[in-house]
Amino acid sequence: MRIGFVDEGRGGRTEQGHRRLRSDDGGAGRRRGRGRCRRRRHHRAGGVRQRGQGEDHAVSDRVRLRAQQGESPFEVGRRLDERQRFDRRLHRCQREHVTRRKRRARLHDRDRLRARPPHRVDDDRRRHLPSPVPLPSGRDVHGLHARVDDGSVQYVLRRARPRPAQLREHADVPEELSHQRRQPREHEGGGADGAGPGRLRRFPQRQVMGDPEPATALSHRQIAVLLSTVLIVAVCGIVYELIIATVSTYLVGNSVYQFSITIGLFMLAMGVGSYLTKFIQRDLIDRFVLIEIAISLVGGISSTLLFIVFPYNVFYHPVMYGLILAVGTLVGLEIPVITRIVSQAGPIRSSLANVLTMDYVGALIGSVTFPIVLLPFLGLFRASFLVGLLNVAVALVNVVTFARVIRRPVLMGTITVAIGVTLATGMVLSSVLAGYAEGQLFRDSIIYREQTPYQRIIVTRSDFNGRIRLFLDGHLQFAEQDEHRYHEALVHPVMSVPGRPRRILVLGGGDGLVVRELLKYGDRVEHIDLVDIDPAVTRLASTFEPIRRLNGGSLSDPRVSIHHEDAFNFVRRAGIIYDRVIIDLPDPHNEALNKLYSVEFYRGLRRRMSDEGCFVTQSSSPFFARDVFWCIARTIEEAGMETYSYRITLPSFGIWGFTLAAVDGPAPKTFDIIDRTRYLTPQVMAAAGAFGKDSGPPGNLPVNSMFEPRLYHLYMKAMRR
Repeated sequence: MRIGFVDEGRGGRTEQGHRRLRSDDGGAGRRRGRGRCRRRRHHRAGGVRQRGQGEDHAVSDRVRLRAQQGESPFEVGRRLDERQRFDRRLHRCQREHVTRRKRRARLHDRDRLRARPPHRVDDDRRRHLPSPVPLPSGRDVHGLHARVDDGSVQYVLRRARPRPAQLREHADVPEELSHQRRQPREHEGGGADGAGPGRLRRFPQRQVMGDPEPATALSHRQIAVLLSTVLIVAVCGIVYELIIATVSTYLVGNSVYQFSITIGLFMLAMGVGSYLTKFIQRDLIDRFVLIEIAISLVGGISSTLLFIVFPYNVFYHPVMYGLILAVGTLVGLEIPVITRIVSQAGPIRSSLANVLTMDYVGALIGSVTFPIVLLPFLGLFRASFLVGLLNVAVALVNVVTFARVIRRPVLMGTITVAIGVTLATGMVLSSVLAGYAEGQLFRDSIIYREQTPYQRIIVTRSDFNGRIRLFLDGHLQFAEQDEHRYHEALVHPVMSVPGRPRRILVLGGGDGLVVRELLKYGDRVEHIDLVDIDPAVTRLASTFEPIRRLNGGSLSDPRVSIHHEDAFNFVRRAGIIYDRVIIDLPDPHNEALNKLYSVEFYRGLRRRMSDEGCFVTQSSSPFFARDVFWCIARTIEEAGMETYSYRITLPSFGIWGFTLAAVDGPAPKTFDIIDRTRYLTPQVMAAAGAFGKDSGPPGNLPVNSMFEPRLYHLYMKAMRR
């Protein structure tokens, strides 16, 4: 059978040479007429070339012609020798060229078969090589475009090897498989194997140290472990992000700013991490385990570290940004690496779809679990340590599952267990760590702490006089030494307005101190509705002895009804008409509180009050937050009510202001204060309505609305001064 090797190069198809093969030895053919192919012997004898071993010599026509033209036989022989040497060099170069082409074709075929999934190899061979033809070496040439014509097979050799990107696109496999070495499939026909013609035998694959897991090595159990890993790491990633943002909101305030900065930097860092995965070529499982160990350590101590550095204000923001970038980069490294590992078990399309599905489901689980389960039941410290332990568990499971692939599984397992023990110890000692970290924020000893779904509750006691203070999300709510001044100024002026205040609504005031002052009016008060969104605050005021001693057990009075719901929703819902409303809510330091100082809120409140009704609200400091104080009054007037503003001096807060409003008619400016007070008198109230030049109403004040939170921005601006 005659085989002609053809070069489809730049200049078209050019025959490079041919050879004749014997096919009677099962494909192990050899050259025929090897003697005729040897170099012919010749000598220079009058320009005559020796053709054989006989006595007769024939002179070529070309030599004869040269002799007739006057050239000497020696010159003619020299020219012929040069021509023969040139022809031999040309033939040798052509043979080497064909050999190189064949070698590149075999390498190309090996790489392409290596990159193709196992279930597509047989189809590929059937498509490109209908009938494999053995070469003298006993190996088949696979993957070359073949054409059978008149008993001869021509193998078309490509001039350039396809680029790896084209191979990956055609084979639908990841990039890291482009260097993975495999044993080629060999022909099993006609030789010692005796398996019959046209059958292919698959040799065992040889895994090279440092290469990723071979495509056929991933079992169903390993794939299930990897997909479960994707789910867990997605949960951990979103929880880390929420923990850092929550801690920053708690310590610094301005929740929208903190969450926006955290999310933005986190997404940027994830993009950086995803980009860095292109430089990870080998040992994917090893790299993934190291990533999990690193993120478990950094994320697990994130909340504790932020609390520790917060007293040193100059370091807090760099540390916070550094944690966000570090955790985000590590999370960004996780998913691409897992995707590349999973994609070795099948087409990249299904692998990528499965990984992204589990990633999105995990993000949903993490975002729902954090505010409902982790934060209220574990708190920030235990939650961060627990999530870190989840990352450690993921790393340990992968070390056990892929122990035969990881370079040093014992070392990896030892490091993972050590980090896990460290985080578990931190979780057990989280109360001690929380006490130390939060102790840096307060000058007094902490006697009570609780994390609720709504806020962080801290109660401190002075080491000198034993007086207590209540903090919500780090903001002081009352101090025992002067709380009577604040609550008397809040309650008694509105209760002294003419008329019988039978039904009273208290918004906020879960500590029971406002109710304590209301109960001083005896039978004049028939019913009190107290609305506080956090049941932990009212439970603390009813059961925690230091606070119960201050409020006199007022929340246990049968006239008091407690409602745990949002104040905005409560006043907008139809119900009882109230004669007096007392609003004791925190300052508008976030958007959720801003709506409780909006014009929409005050309009809804007006519909729940009688025609002779009045209400009062605390309005922050007219000295430290001048624009905030007068913006609240301006917003109430926009709701159709007349206002009266006054302020008092509190040792704990400084100058503090209040705003009183009447539903119908002018707001009262004189007050008949009862005698059962410790601080407030009619004379104090008469002077409370006077403001100096630096605390009086400025011009061009905006109206606060739910849709345009002007008050919140004014408050944050005042806090930055």
